[in-house]
Parts: sequence; structure tokens; C-alpha cells
Amino acid sequence: MKRTTRATRMEVQVKLLFFEFQTTDKGAWYESPREVAMALAWGKRKEELLGWLRVAMERKLTARERQCLTMHYFENRTYVEIGQVTGSNPSSAWRAVDRAIVKLRKAALADTSWQRKKEWPNRMR
Repeated sequence: MKRTTRATRMEVQVKLLFFEFQTTDKGAWYESPREVAMALAWGKRKEELLGWLRVAMERKLTARERQCLTMHYFENRTYVEIGQVTGSNPSSAWRAVDRAIVKLRKAALADTSWQRKKEWPNRMR
């Protein structure tokens, strides 16, 4: 029995013939042209939505709400960390983020420019 070390315990022996039968169109990381097109379309749509969000944040939120929302959702900080940065309690940071979300939801309901201009393609089948 072969003795394994901590560094080699996850190694797997694969015969070279295994790789000869792997094709580029059936591999684990292969994406069809349709999948690539859908991913690019989603990237453009995401860019449009983030642009709308940036404008709405500038127009509708206070500087503190904007700061707290940005730190929580874009920098993945906890409410405790946000409170330390802003010099307030974590509950105050939570309230600022909550108020910002409520304001942005109201803005999204009032402004329909962010909604899809044409139908989104069906999910991949």
C-alpha cells in the first residue's frame, strides 16, 4: 500500500488515454455560442441596471445612506464595520441601509426607464 502524506492525499492518478478522448466541444468549461451570446447580453443589461442604480442613488439618497448602502452591498461589509467607519452604532447603519432600500424601491416603481425594452431570451434548455 502506497503511503500518502498530507500534501499528496488528494492526488488522483489519471491515465494519459483519458485526455486523448476529451474534445473541446464537450469539455467541462465549454460554452456554446448561444450561451456566450446570452452571457454577453446579460452583461450589457447588468451595465444598464447599474447605471440606473447609480443615478437613482445620487438623486434619491442622502450621502450617509449612499455611503452605508455602498459599503454593505458593494464592499460586503458588515453593519458593525459600517458603524465603525461612520462612527455610529451598527443598528444606525442598518437603519440607513434599510431606508435607502425603501427609497430605491419607490424610485424603481415610479421610474420605468430601467425596465426591459425588449423581451429577455428564454432560459437555456
